Amino acid sequence: MAPIIVDKLTMKALCTNMLLLVTLVISVPSMSMPDQGGDALNLENFSMKGFVRGEHLQRIGNQDVFEDKTQPSLGSTVDGKIELDWAYEDFSIDTISYGKYRSRYHNNDSDMEHDAEVREWVFAYESEHWQYRLGKQQIAWGKGDYFRVIDIINPLDLTESLIPYLDDYSLGRVPREMLVVEHFRDDIEYQFITAFKTQRTEYAEPETDFYIAGLPSDFESADSDNVDLALRIRFFIDSTDIDLYAFSGYNPDSLFTLEEDNSQTTLQEHLEKRNVIAVSFARPIAFGVLRSDMAYYLDEAIQSGNTFERISTLEGLIGLDIIEDEWTYNLQASVSQVYGESDAFTSQKNTKSASASIQKEWSRLRLSSSLLWLYSDSNRSSNMLKYNVQYDWRSDSQFEIGLIVFDGPANSLYGMYDDQDRVYVNFKQSF
Repeated sequence: MAPIIVDKLTMKALCTNMLLLVTLVISVPSMSMPDQGGDALNLENFSMKGFVRGEHLQRIGNQDVFEDKTQPSLGSTVDGKIELDWAYEDFSIDTISYGKYRSRYHNNDSDMEHDAEVREWVFAYESEHWQYRLGKQQIAWGKGDYFRVIDIINPLDLTESLIPYLDDYSLGRVPREMLVVEHFRDDIEYQFITAFKTQRTEYAEPETDFYIAGLPSDFESADSDNVDLALRIRFFIDSTDIDLYAFSGYNPDSLFTLEEDNSQTTLQEHLEKRNVIAVSFARPIAFGVLRSDMAYYLDEAIQSGNTFERISTLEGLIGLDIIEDEWTYNLQASVSQVYGESDAFTSQKNTKSASASIQKEWSRLRLSSSLLWLYSDSNRSSNMLKYNVQYDWRSDSQFEIGLIVFDGPANSLYGMYDDQDRVYVNFKQSF
C-alpha cells in the first residue's frame, strides 16, 4: 500500500477542523434549533445603532522638527459606524460596519483617502451555561487601559498611531476570525478561543502622517495560515475579580532576516511563535478600584539587526480608578523586564510606562472635559498628551474640540511623531 503524504498546510487544516469538531461535540446536546413556527424575520428581532461624525484638523506646534519633511494640511474627515444586530430565541447575528473619508489624502496615491468595511460579523448561540461566537470579532483581555500587557488576541491598527485607540478601543484593534466558546458554571467562567490565520499589526503606508521610517515594505511574506489557542478562567474571591490566562499562538509583529539564494539577497518575513501565561485582578477599595495585570512571555522573538533572537519578558501593570462627585481619576504604571537579551539591548532590558487621566463633568451644563497623558521610556523618554472639551448639544449629538501633542526624541515611541501635533473640532450625531 502506498504511503499517505500530508503536507504542512493540510495538516494545519485538519488540526483546526478537529478542534472545531471536539468543541462542538462537547455541547451539541444542549443546543436547540429555533422554533420553526416562529417568525424569525420580524422587524422586532432587528436592532440598529451607530453614529456619523465630521471633523476638521489643523497642525500646530513645532513645524520644523524635521526640516526635510513637508507638512500638508490635515484637512477634514468624515467617519461613521453602524451596528446591525439580529436576535431570535437563543440565536443572534451581530455586525459592525465602519467607514472613513480623509481629505488629507485626496491627491495622494495612498489607500487611506477612504475605506469602508464590515469590521465585525458574529454568529452566536447561547444556552443556560454555554455561549458560542463564530466570526470576525474582538476579544479584550486584561484590566489595563492603553498598555496591552495581556490584551494580545487582536493586534493593533497603527495606521493613525494610537489616536483611534484612545477614543474607541474597538477602532484601534484589528478584528480576527475566531471561534469563542464560553462556559458559565456557578462563580467560574471559562473562555476558549480558537483564532484562525495570523493577523498582522497594521502600520501606516509610506507618504502618510504616521509612517515609520525604515519599516520594511518589500519582502517575501511568511505563511499566515496559523492557529492561535487561548484560555481564560475568571472567578471571584470575596469581591476580587481574578482572571487567569494562557495563550499559545503567533506574534502579530513581523520579524525579518536577509536570505541569500543563488547570489540573490531577499528580505524574508517571519511570524514567530508566542506563548504567554498571565493573571489579572480588580478589587474595590475604600476610595476607588485597584487593578493589575501581570504576564510572562516565554521564548519571545525580537528583531536583532538582520536576524532575530529569543528572549523572555515579564510585564506588570498596576492601576487605580477614583470617582469623586463629577471628577474621575485614572492612574497607571507599567514595567517590562527582559531576560536573555544580548548585550546589544542592554539599555532596553527594563522599560517603564505610565498614564494619567483626569475627567471633569458639569452635568447641569452638559459639558465635560478630559486630560490624558501617556509616558514611555522605550528607547528614550517621550510623551503624548490629549486634551478635549465635549458639549452634549442633545442626548444624541455632541460637539468636541481637542488638542493632541507628541513630544520626545525622533527615535522614541511618541517622539517619532513630534511633527504631528494637532487641534481638532468635530460634531458627532448618534442614532
